[in-house]
Parts: sequence; C-alpha cells; structure tokens
Amino acid sequence: SISMSRTGRYKPQSVIGFGLLAVGLLLIAPLGLAVPWALAGVGVLLYGLGSGLAFTPLEVALQRSVPPAQYATAAGTTTLVKSVVFAIAVSTQLALLFSVANSQIALRMQHDGTALPPGVTFDLNDTSNLAELPEPVRHSIETGFAQAAWLNISICFLLALLSLAIVLVMRETRFEARPRATTRR
Repeated sequence: SISMSRTGRYKPQSVIGFGLLAVGLLLIAPLGLAVPWALAGVGVLLYGLGSGLAFTPLEVALQRSVPPAQYATAAGTTTLVKSVVFAIAVSTQLALLFSVANSQIALRMQHDGTALPPGVTFDLNDTSNLAELPEPVRHSIETGFAQAAWLNISICFLLALLSLAIVLVMRETRFEARPRATTRR
C-alpha cells in the first residue's frame, strides 16, 4: 500500500484491518431473518476491507524480510500457505456448520412446535423443496440454520480478535522503501 511504501511500517495497517474485520463479523453474527440486509451489507463490506488491510501488509512484510533474490520463493510460499490454510478453514467451517445445523433445526422446530408434513422430508443437501413447505416450518428451518451459522461466525470473530492481539504484540521490523523502477526514455 502507499502508506507502507512511504513509512516502511505495516503493523498499523494490519491492526486497523483486523479491527475492521472483527467489527464486520460482529455486524454479520446476529444474521437471522429479522436483520436488515443493509446491516449485513455493511458488515460484509467491513469484513472485506478489513481482510485486505490485515493480510496484505503481513504478506508484504514477509516477502520484504528475505533478500531480493528470494522474493519469488517467499511470495510463492506465502501464497501456498495462505491457500492451504484458507482451504482447511473453509472445509472446517462448512463441516461444523452442517454438523450443527441439523440439531439446531430440530431444536428450533421443537421450540416452535412445528413439524414436517406427513410424508415430506427435508435435507440440507437438497433445499429445493424449502419454498413448498408450510411457512411456520420453513421459518423454523431457516431460523435453526441461522443459529448454526451464528456459531461459525462467532468462532471467526474470536479468531479475528486473537489475530488482532497477536499483531498488537508482534515486534514490527521496519523495512526500507524500495526505489520504484524507472523507465528510460
């Protein structure tokens, strides 16, 4: 980023990024059927901005911590590790979501006193018949799923706070701005 190029400091941008990411998750966490879409949109926007501000400076700092001859290796390793970690995180979150969703839906239906009509089945792997279900049953299913999603988002929020704490206590190594490449005329 421009501020990193001028100051050689990456920590402030990461701190702001993880802070925005956490606030965005707080706005998304209560997502349910009654949360306005505008609030969810603001939460997603803050989450996206925070992600870019938080992770990019750390990648640049890692790449700048090696000699110039090893930039490509550092960049490639950073990309590989980031891709593997994100793939594991998404897989874990989806596994958790769908393992918790069925029990949350069952609890919600019990709480609401709703049940599937006789002879009708519902499967989270195929929600094509959701719109055909009676409204109270559909509401119970959607609310139960939203409650399961809340757990996942809450875990992400705690991880964002942990990341923010790590960045706050991390020792910052300033790097010198690299001269821009100039073209000859």
